[in-house]
Amino acid sequence: MTGGVLDPAGVVDALRRQGPFVTLYVAYSGGADSHALLYLLTRYRERLGCDLRAVHVNHNLQPGADSWVEHCRGVARELRIPLTVLDVYPDPDANREARARRARYQALTGLLGAGEAVCTAHHREDQAETVLLRLLRGSGVDGLAAMPASRPLGNGRLLRPLLEVSRDALRRYAAAHGLEHVDDPSNTGVEQDRNYLRNRVLPLLRCRWPAADSTLARYSAAAAEARRLGEDLAVLDGLPSGPQLDCALLWALPGRRRRNLVRAWLRSLALPLPGRERLLQGLDDLLHAEGDRVPEMRWPGGRVRRYRERLHADDGIDPPPLAAPRPWRGEPRLLLPSGVLHARPIIGDGLSRRVVSQGLVVDHRRPGERCRPAGRPRRTLKKLMQEAGIPPWQRDQWPVLRGGGETVAVPGICVCTGFRAEGAEEGVVLRFEPRS
Repeated sequence: MTGGVLDPAGVVDALRRQGPFVTLYVAYSGGADSHALLYLLTRYRERLGCDLRAVHVNHNLQPGADSWVEHCRGVARELRIPLTVLDVYPDPDANREARARRARYQALTGLLGAGEAVCTAHHREDQAETVLLRLLRGSGVDGLAAMPASRPLGNGRLLRPLLEVSRDALRRYAAAHGLEHVDDPSNTGVEQDRNYLRNRVLPLLRCRWPAADSTLARYSAAAAEARRLGEDLAVLDGLPSGPQLDCALLWALPGRRRRNLVRAWLRSLALPLPGRERLLQGLDDLLHAEGDRVPEMRWPGGRVRRYRERLHADDGIDPPPLAAPRPWRGEPRLLLPSGVLHARPIIGDGLSRRVVSQGLVVDHRRPGERCRPAGRPRRTLKKLMQEAGIPPWQRDQWPVLRGGGETVAVPGICVCTGFRAEGAEEGVVLRFEPRS
C-alpha cells in the first residue's frame, strides 16, 4: 500500500504475516473507518484463516452511547460476525480523552487470550495527528515513533493494518459499499488537544503543504527505525529481561547509551517513559546517592528505586496490605496482594510436609520477630531479609509462615529450626515472587 491507497488483499496479507491467530477481533466503534475495516475483513474471512469477531467499547460518555451499541449490534448481525460489547466508565473530567483511551485499552487487554489479537482502523491521518501531538508535548524519539503497526497487548497483540492508508481512501471504500455509520459529535469540538489539531491546525498545514500527512507518517517511520536501532544497542549493552537493572551496567556506559538502556528497559516492562529532563536528573540522583539511601525516580505511571547496586522498576502503585492472615495447606501457588507464593515438592529438604499438614497461615513479619534458621544463629526477620538482599519496601509485604503461634518459615529465605524436612521425609521448597 503506497500513496494512501487501500488494497484490501494487501491489508489481509499484512495481518496474516503478523499471525497466526486463533481469534482476530476488529475494534468497531460504529464510525466510518472501523466499519470499513470490519466489512473488508468479513469479505476475506476465509483467507484470514482464523475466527473473526468484533468488539465495541462503550465509554458511556455520550448521550447516544447506547444507540451506538445497538447500531453496532445490527451491523454485526448483518455481517454474521459475533460482537462483544465492553462497558467502561472513565471519569468525565478535563482529562477525559486520556482516561477514555486508558480505559479502552485496559478493557481490550482483559479481553485477549493467548493467540488472539485486536485490530484497529487507525489510518495515516491518525498517525500524523499522533506525531504532531507528541512533538508539541516534547516527546523524544520514542514518542515520535507514534503508533506501531503491531505491539503486544496483554496476552495477545494490537494490530494497526491501515496506518499507510488515507482517511479519504477508507471513506471512498465505505461509500462504494453503502456502509452506514454513526458520527461521534465530540470529534467536531476543539476542547481536546487531538481534536484541536484535527479540526484547526492540520487543515491549515494541508493547505500550505498538501503532503503534510504522508510527510509526518514518514517522519514517524524514521523515528520508529531509530528506536529499533536503540533497542538493538540496548541488547548489546546488557538489557535485562526483568524488573531489575544492575547499576554496574550503567556505570560502564557513556550518558547517551546509559539513558538509551534505561528507556529500552522500561519499554520492555510496558512502563511509560519519563521525560528527558526527568530521566537526566533522576538517573543522576539514583546513581550518585549515598550507599545507605534508597533513592527513587517517579513520573506518571512509573517508578525506579535503587537498593544497593541494583535499580528496581514498577508502575508506582504499592500493593495493598494483607488484610488478615491467610490459611495455607501446601497449595503449589497462592496469590497474595504483594505477589505469589510458590511451593514445589522435594525429599529431605525444605519445609516439612508434616508441618504443612497441621495447617499454617501466611502473614507479614511483626516488629522484632525472630527466627533461628536451621544451622544458623538466631536473627530478627528484618536482619534475615536484609542479609538476603530484600529491598526495604518489600520487607513489610514479604510473607511469613506461622503455625501454632510459632514462626515456621520465610519463603525464599529460610526454614526455622525444628520445621525442616530431613532424611527421606517429604518437604516443600518455598519461593516468593513479588508483584512487579
